[in-house]
Amino acid sequence: SDDFLTKWRGLRFMAPSLLQFIFYFRWLFMGPAGSYSRLHVDPAGSAAWNACLEGSKRFVFFEPSVMHDLHEDLSNPAACRHLFPEYVVDPKLICHNGLEIVASAGDVVYAPPRWPHFVENLEASLSVTENFVRRHP
Repeated sequence: SDDFLTKWRGLRFMAPSLLQFIFYFRWLFMGPAGSYSRLHVDPAGSAAWNACLEGSKRFVFFEPSVMHDLHEDLSNPAACRHLFPEYVVDPKLICHNGLEIVASAGDVVYAPPRWPHFVENLEASLSVTENFVRRHP
């Protein structure tokens, strides 16, 4: 009775080199409505997928070209970490337009490498996410 991820793990060894990964990190996220992640860029140039298992989540992405003037969260993450970021409630407070995606149970969202984003749970939510870096041929 293997779970889905264990059952298909062997496929990555048979995949062509373009699909093999240097590293990956996997997390399980759960939180009540209104919980969020601050504006951030995923580590080490990684991409990610997020599968919403229960509830719904709002993702807001910004193009990498505008990263330099998005918000203090990106330039000095520790400076405001104790304050609620008002841009979660009103993304228009950020000087650039973002791409907003609402994911419900059963949806999977892809986060491209180096795209700043934040995520808010619109209702109590459970999701699994994996960051990865692909190996170049």
